Amino acid sequence: MNAVEVLRILRERLPVLPGGAHSRAVGLRSPGDTTAGAALSFALLRGEDEKWLRLEHDDDAQHVLQVHDPDRSSARPVSAITILEAING
Repeated sequence: MNAVEVLRILRERLPVLPGGAHSRAVGLRSPGDTTAGAALSFALLRGEDEKWLRLEHDDDAQHVLQVHDPDRSSARPVSAITILEAING
């Protein structure tokens, strides 16, 4: 799925995320429509580390999500997110 679309859906369903309706309503600044923010970036990278998400980057992608990766000097571009397996529990 397109990574920017995933961000939009997550903010709709989890309005407390930076950029979501609740966080904006209480005056928190949105990181932008194409930036995941620290909390969501951590969750996405964790999902990739645990092998249930795949974060991909296509150089020709129209929309790219910027994911904060503490192991890199700049944001990591992600154009697609794939769920690899269901979460048990």
